[in-house]
Amino acid sequence: MASKSRTENSSVVLVLGAGASMAYGPPVMNAFMDVARRRYFQRQRTDNALTECYEELLTFHEYCRGSSWAFKRNWDNMEELYTQADLLRLSAPASEADAARERCQRIAWTIWDVYRACDPKSFQFAEICGKVIETGYHPVVITTNYDLLCELSLKARNKSVSYPGFSSEAICSGDAKCHAQLGDSEASGAEPPNSVPVIKLHGSANWFSLRGEWYAFDDCAYLSGDIHFPDLPRRLKTVADRPGNSPPSADSNGAVAEVEPAIIPPMLGKSSANRVIASQWNRAIEELSRARQIWVVGYSFPTTDMFMTRLLTQGVQNNFDLDGFYIVDTAPWDTWKPRLDEMVGTMLRKRTWFINLRAAQVFGTMFGNRADQWFLHISRVHERLAQSPPFQLE
Repeated sequence: MASKSRTENSSVVLVLGAGASMAYGPPVMNAFMDVARRRYFQRQRTDNALTECYEELLTFHEYCRGSSWAFKRNWDNMEELYTQADLLRLSAPASEADAARERCQRIAWTIWDVYRACDPKSFQFAEICGKVIETGYHPVVITTNYDLLCELSLKARNKSVSYPGFSSEAICSGDAKCHAQLGDSEASGAEPPNSVPVIKLHGSANWFSLRGEWYAFDDCAYLSGDIHFPDLPRRLKTVADRPGNSPPSADSNGAVAEVEPAIIPPMLGKSSANRVIASQWNRAIEELSRARQIWVVGYSFPTTDMFMTRLLTQGVQNNFDLDGFYIVDTAPWDTWKPRLDEMVGTMLRKRTWFINLRAAQVFGTMFGNRADQWFLHISRVHERLAQSPPFQLE
């Protein structure tokens, strides 16, 4: 692979995990079940269809807890639970395949319901991207999160968002616009000028699947309100009613087409993901390969998602002009150091820094400074609040 000139390294990549969103509403994966239980009782009064989905989730949670006598797993962690459901779907005998698929679908609807709710008003992400652009770099988001915080913040300030794998041309769907999945022959879609790529490795709360094709809603706010579950599939089934397309509500055998959230489990689902998810991975590797800075915020590299380490390895392996690899997390340095010793190679060690601050503290500092000054100012905050400079591997 040909080496790049330093001037081509022009991206600042923000790798965002659940900890980056926690202060703005969406729960971390370990807290998902607590939120889901509250939502279950709320939905009993307003939405029977979603209530059934939550009942499926809670029943499966109790089923999985029954295995704890043999192996210890954190079944309150949604990544563990959803990956287990996907394992049963992939391994189900023919007689149980439909039930296993429906279980995954219903769990996905509960994930959609929990993570569509967020408050982007205090999340100054558009301004953070502005500081990157002011420095002469290009902001890029790579995230494992389903929530819409980044998109809602950018759109509230009239900034464009682009999703790899989706057409840039919006199609009409009732009172909202959405973007259709690119075809096999379309390598990439023309992105809007000055748009911020938001690369979502596990899907998104505004992405949906219908007959195997994926659709991304442009108006994220349309999905963040109190829209009821039965009404949403009816509206979504209009997305394929375009010239030259057959109506999507039934297949050739007359069966009703199911609308599903385009959300995949962290691990097993990647083996059978569609073109959109493959586009996320390809674009993530491309952006990491030309990053000047990589900030990993609120992502703990969980054992349920070993794929992220492989993605970073592939993206950074030829990026010798990377200035800094920064990890932001609230867990103590003593917890992170052994993990980083195993992860980080010799040449990258001197460029790797661990910042023991909350995501909101780091975002607040980014918001007020140019991207080429971020580490300097965040180091000062770290010294004041953590009583030490950021930590570096020896």
